[in-house]
Amino acid sequence: MTAGAYEYAFLKSSWVDEGEADPATARLIFAWSGAPQTIARIAEFPHLEGIWLSDAGRKTQAAIAGLHRLEVLRLNGATGPDLGFLAGLAALRILELSSLKTGSLRGLESLGRLECLVMNHAPKLTSLAPIGELTGLRHLSISTPASWDSSRRCIEVDTLEPLAALRELGHLTLRGVRPARDGLRPLERLASLAEVDISHVPDFAITDFARLAGALPNASGNCLRPHFRMNFAWPCKRCRTTQEWLTGATGRQIRSLCPHCDKDKLAAHVAEFERIKRAVRTPDCA
Repeated sequence: MTAGAYEYAFLKSSWVDEGEADPATARLIFAWSGAPQTIARIAEFPHLEGIWLSDAGRKTQAAIAGLHRLEVLRLNGATGPDLGFLAGLAALRILELSSLKTGSLRGLESLGRLECLVMNHAPKLTSLAPIGELTGLRHLSISTPASWDSSRRCIEVDTLEPLAALRELGHLTLRGVRPARDGLRPLERLASLAEVDISHVPDFAITDFARLAGALPNASGNCLRPHFRMNFAWPCKRCRTTQEWLTGATGRQIRSLCPHCDKDKLAAHVAEFERIKRAVRTPDCA
């Protein structure tokens, strides 16, 4: 399954509402109600590949557990102590969990064919351990909601160490995922990473990101660069030049600099970032 297949699965236009779907041809079905009888009816569609359910509460979980043919599953609001009801869905390749209300990911470790896992808003999550068993995973995204962006609130996990086992991982997004120990160090062992997006954790400093950049020379991403431009205008008050945002600025440190008015400060930040990065690549010179 390619990255293009992942993108297709997350396009709204790829999905057909269950009330309008032709049972003989439909492949990706969106079911608003998510009622068990609706799920059971959709499960009989001969070419079914994926279901997108707006309600994954306890009343629907038994029906979900019976969807053994599914390759794509998108769920909103899964409840209960864990994700054990997903353990039997061995054919799953793509899984999205939005507004996850469980405190544990137990059950995911059984999904040995999973290649893409997306979690949007998992406030009760404390451990990523089951994800470490998904050794075929190629795309992983764990994010806080947009409403948390300016609040400094994060998903608080014990460590990112389980992710170090994902040796096939090519794309990683961690938005507002804060580990209690080890920082970003476990990710330094993921040589397969091609794209990295890590943000919205105020504790991560220049050392964390520069070390990661040094350990992953073949990967790309704003967090692996000493500075970058936001996707919105942020002009300098003096010369109106678009400012650069500093990777790893923490606490009360200045977060952005003008490449014209603050060129010396920006150069100093770049020099420190590159020094740390080089030290990781050539540890004998650290």
